[in-house]
Parts: sequence; C-alpha cells; structure tokens
Amino acid sequence: MDQYDQQVNQVQAKRVEKPIYSTNERTSNTFGLEPNYGCCTANLHQGWPKFVEYGLWARDDDGLICLAYSPCSVSTNFIVDGKHFIIKIDEKTNYPFSNTISFTIHLNEVMKFALKLRIPEWAINASIQINQDPLIKYESGIFANINRNWNDKDKIQLKIPAELKFETRYNGAKSIIREPLIFSYNPEEEHLEMKKNSKAQLLRKNSDFDIPSQVKDWEIIPKSPWQYALVEPLTAQIIEHPENIENFQCFDNNRPPLTLKIKGVEISNWELEYEAAEPPPSNPIAKTGRIMELNLIPYGCTNLRITEFPVFKNN
Repeated sequence: MDQYDQQVNQVQAKRVEKPIYSTNERTSNTFGLEPNYGCCTANLHQGWPKFVEYGLWARDDDGLICLAYSPCSVSTNFIVDGKHFIIKIDEKTNYPFSNTISFTIHLNEVMKFALKLRIPEWAINASIQINQDPLIKYESGIFANINRNWNDKDKIQLKIPAELKFETRYNGAKSIIREPLIFSYNPEEEHLEMKKNSKAQLLRKNSDFDIPSQVKDWEIIPKSPWQYALVEPLTAQIIEHPENIENFQCFDNNRPPLTLKIKGVEISNWELEYEAAEPPPSNPIAKTGRIMELNLIPYGCTNLRITEFPVFKNN
C-alpha cells in the first residue's frame, strides 16, 4: 500500500476535511493505490533493483567495495597480467536487525585483491575476522581496506555493534534509536476499506486500466490508546525474534524482527489537532499513574505509530 504523506507520530491515517497537509488532498494520509498523486505508485518499484545495482557493491582497480549490507551474491572478473580471475562473494546477514555480516569468497585460483568494507560512523568497536585469524578492530566512519592474497572459500566476519540511544526531539521529546533503526510504539489498528473517494475504485471503472479487485484504499484508525510518555530513568531492552527475521516482511507489525521493551505511562494532555497528533507535550500529565511496559517495534513495521515520546519524570 502506498501513502503519500506520513508522520513520525502518526496516530491515524484517514480522509480529513481540514488536513494538516494544506497543499495536499484530503486522502493524502490514507493507504492505497495512489493517494494524492500517482508518482509514488509509479516509482516505488524502482527502489529495490536500483539499490541492488548501485547501492551494494562497486569495484575499482584494486578490488571490490561493499557499500551497504544485505544478503546477496556478487560476481565479477579481473584480468591481471593476462590471467583471467573470477571472483564470487556470498554475503549472509540479517542486518540491520543483527550486527553481524558474513562473507564467503569463491575463486578459480589464488588472487591478491583489496576487499573494502564500510564501517558506519555509528559503529562501536567494529571488528573483522578472517577465517580463524585473530579479530582486528577498526575505527568507525572508514572503509576497512583488506588487501591480501585470497583463497577459495576464505571467510570474513564483520561485526558492527551499535549502542541504544535516546535522541532529543521537539519539546524535549525522546526517540529511541539503535542505528540504523528507530523504534516506534504501534497501537492496535482497525483497517476500514474506503468505499467513497476511493482512487482504486475510480480507476477500476476506467477500461484503460487493469486494476485487480484486491487493490483497495484504506483508512487506519487506532483501537487502543496512543498517548504514552516514557518514564525516567530511561532504560530499554531489545529482544530479537529470529523466526520473524528469517521470514521478515517490512510492514508486518504482527511479526516484527525486534521488540524493544521500555517503561511508559498513559497521559491525559495529548490531543489531536487537524486530525493529527499535537506536538508531544513538554509537561506530560499521567492519566492514572500506572506504569506499564511498552513494546516498541522498528518504524518500518508500523502503519500507526508514536516515535517521538514525551518524557514523564517519575517523582
């Protein structure tokens, strides 16, 4: 489903008469075929193949460069002093849901070349191990340049740990980040099919378009409270769900790859404005005072979400 306008604190996605997006249509916050404009629907599918073609690997005169991490295989040829070398590298990882990336090199014969691996600026104590050799630590924000003679079936393991951070936002709100992920609270959702003002239904009536019957437009509203503040002191725990990581679908909030647990409290002074969440209050007022455990999931798993939380001082 496409959505033209979205929010970090998106507590409902529905057609509104006076939207906060003053330059876009009333349906620009809904989910569907092409809310507001059709440009996203037409161009969205280009993202993944272009990422694979241009964003993962590159090569230079010295060897291969890994720019971004994703499970894949890459093959290329080098001619050195008239000899033809074939290089294939298999990359296995659950990044960004885990911090380990493994590479296996396949060669038709021994070859010397440089393998350059990007160490993100946010990485803490990044390390690389080749086969059973000792770990080598690397500073962040560089490309680790490993120039050596490589053998068939050599293995490299890269670890790029990241720390959990609480980032300050507007009105003293806090967002929770473990690079490159940001976590959100996802209230229970109710999906309502749009019968009126549905672009999918309108286009389906036009014989020039072949719009499948399963393509629909949706409003999504919360079925549970979303007005939560985090409770000081801010501490959180991340739990991995390996079974969900292996079968991960980006927008499946029922099977998230990670869950972050943190203490929160429902508050009474956070309302809607133009059918959107107001800025987080700088002085949150507890509704009942009952502290509860909130389960947050990666932003990309959510349709409705709170990502910038007010902070309640538990005195």
